[in-house]
Amino acid sequence: MRIVAPSLMAAAALLSFGNGASAQQSATGGPTVTIYALDDYGDSTVIRPARAQPGYQEWLTPADFPAEAFDPERLRYYRIRLVVGPDASVTDCQPIGETPAEIAARACEAVLTRGRFVHALDSSGAAKSGTHTLGIVLQVLKPGDWAGLSPAPPPLGWRNTKPVIRDLKLLLLPADGKRFTELAPSLWADIDAKGRVTRCRIRFSTGTDAGDAELCRRMAKAKFDPARDPAGNKVPMQGFYVTFSVAQ
Repeated sequence: MRIVAPSLMAAAALLSFGNGASAQQSATGGPTVTIYALDDYGDSTVIRPARAQPGYQEWLTPADFPAEAFDPERLRYYRIRLVVGPDASVTDCQPIGETPAEIAARACEAVLTRGRFVHALDSSGAAKSGTHTLGIVLQVLKPGDWAGLSPAPPPLGWRNTKPVIRDLKLLLLPADGKRFTELAPSLWADIDAKGRVTRCRIRFSTGTDAGDAELCRRMAKAKFDPARDPAGNKVPMQGFYVTFSVAQ
């Protein structure tokens, strides 16, 4: 099956830090819509980007698009960019790249009606405006086919060792129902070749803005034994996944 713009490699890159929809096997076949929620980390002042709330996979259905949008011979992949305000409302929705205006308009209309979002957050814990991208796959499946894009290729440096945190106590959060309502929040950390954290990005929220800001403050204090390449050289690593736990 062919894929229409952007290319498969470009789409895989977009999904590297996104909340990808789970692959699903079709029992009956027919037109199918698969949604990918793609976090935007372009703003370095943001520790948690604007993002879609759980359930986004159900926001669009085949009935939202004209029948001719689905081609039995090829998979079509489009994107729309939404601007999410500090109050979590959507203030704008536009096509990206080669996404046809009609497809974008139909998708935006449905998302503005059904969509629910979380505002972006800066390192101080303040809400701010941000952008969020939805990747939309339109395809016609046969019974038993799997929906969505193929898995992304291994990232650069996948053979490197992983960084190791020196003080595990930083990963244990106090029992604090006002800040930490989720028991296993997590983040991505960029770690340089000296073991210092240079950037923090929330993956799974603590459930509160104040809690998410606290995660990144803890990461700023953390020291790691850095990653090493197959030759044993110390190297930086982007997007190292770190999980915290809340004391019970």
